Amino acid sequence: MKSKRRKLKRNISIPKNWVTREYLTAQDVLKYLTFLKKRGTNLDRITFTHRFADDENSDTTEIVAMGEDLYDSETNNILETIVFYGEE
Repeated sequence: MKSKRRKLKRNISIPKNWVTREYLTAQDVLKYLTFLKKRGTNLDRITFTHRFADDENSDTTEIVAMGEDLYDSETNNILETIVFYGEE
């Protein structure tokens, strides 16, 4: 059984060069970081932040940690989500 994923509201204007999906996968993040690195971006200087998708004027929250989150419900062996932790 596949895990259900929350749909994001799309009532904000998202720049055309952003990666957008109903939900992002680890592969999407890896591809984007690889693109940035090939373009000459120093990834050591890039930090992750979070902003709520339905409020483009909201403050951002620094992402300070990440780790394994949920595994499949059948076998509990297949990683399905990674969680990012932020500071308030």
